[in-house]
Amino acid sequence: MPSMKARNFAPVAPLHVQPVGPYATPGDCADVMADALRGVVLGGYDDLICAWLVQHLDVSTLRVIVSLMERIREAGNLEAVEAENALRARHSQQRHADLGVAPIPQRHDRHGHYRAPGLPGNSGPGF
Repeated sequence: MPSMKARNFAPVAPLHVQPVGPYATPGDCADVMADALRGVVLGGYDDLICAWLVQHLDVSTLRVIVSLMERIREAGNLEAVEAENALRARHSQQRHADLGVAPIPQRHDRHGHYRAPGLPGNSGPGF
């Protein structure tokens, strides 16, 4: 039987009520904790505490912890992508300035609309 993944065990969204999910054995809970910590280097004491959490917490509480861990991972990934995009934009703008050419307009809003700096957007009549 394949091991249970963290995203199948707990919702990856803010929780306002006690989370529910599929039946989970103690082995499933250990698999889920390991999946939620994927990529994280653990020490001996870390392993001890993770095992204690799996053995002593009720499944619903473990679902909350796993949900938090997955949301933290998601937020960190999003922040890393945004930082990388900002660095690429800065590098592109600098490269254009070094070549003496006009920079490529950058997105100025979350909808993907492009506007040249200092020029109005498409917000006039009929838009």
